Amino acid sequence: MKETNTKQFERLIEQARAYQVDTSRTEFAFETRLMANIAQLRSGDMGEGAAFLSVFTTWIWRSAMGLTPVVVLAVLFCTLWFGLSLPSDTHAFLNHVTGYLPNKPF
Repeated sequence: MKETNTKQFERLIEQARAYQVDTSRTEFAFETRLMANIAQLRSGDMGEGAAFLSVFTTWIWRSAMGLTPVVVLAVLFCTLWFGLSLPSDTHAFLNHVTGYLPNKPF
């Protein structure tokens, strides 16, 4: 009984290895369709929702890049301000700000 199951299993594995998937339908004019979709995205002919999304993402990106120097200056200011005013027994900025860590080393 085990030999029969083994032979059937081996035959099934051979058939699975011999199977070739037909991808010709998906490959047909793939580059043409891809370039057409890219051109459509660039021209903004995707409808109201896509046009809004394009404008919104551009606005978010530009504002993030515009606010980067402000955030860097705020972090630098806070680091210098709190770093210079730390008590003498505190050795870390995190100890001073959160108060959750012990003041003395372990």
